[in-house]
Amino acid sequence: MQLLAAVGSVLDAIERYPKMFAQVHGEVRRALVSRFPYAVFYRAESKLGATLTMDPGLLGVAFTIVVVVVLLAPMLLARRRAEQERGLTPVFEAFCAGTFAWIGRTNIPMIRLSIYKNFLVIAVISPSVIPFTQLARAEVRAGLFGRRLFIELRRGTTYQLSVRDPESVVRLLQHT
Repeated sequence: MQLLAAVGSVLDAIERYPKMFAQVHGEVRRALVSRFPYAVFYRAESKLGATLTMDPGLLGVAFTIVVVVVLLAPMLLARRRAEQERGLTPVFEAFCAGTFAWIGRTNIPMIRLSIYKNFLVIAVISPSVIPFTQLARAEVRAGLFGRRLFIELRRGTTYQLSVRDPESVVRLLQHT
């Protein structure tokens, strides 16, 4: 995060004072990123301000940061508890892969399934509390890569989750 803040500061300075930094080759100027061994190379143009290009090393670091954030954020956010869950212990809980609305299919265990006495919670970015009265059906379906838990709600939303023992989860949902 410090790197991104430092790059942001350099870009702000370039935008405000495009001719402030040293020319290194023809019209190309170099602005050093403070506290890091990176630089932003750009051309100052009188009408358009500045045309930016970045050091390939900086692009590699930025790409790595983006990948880590994209992969870790959903897994960390799925651990957040809804207000209704606080102080309760789930009967069953698993982090699993699956197919879920807007995220599509994931093989990364970024979906939390928690089953309580009166409701279940499916969490990806934020937890969705689902009362059992909203459950239309829960069943096991065979797929190309094994058995999956299929949950359908009365409002039409469907979840396909890869849990370790989907049959026992279905039995649990049927008895609650």
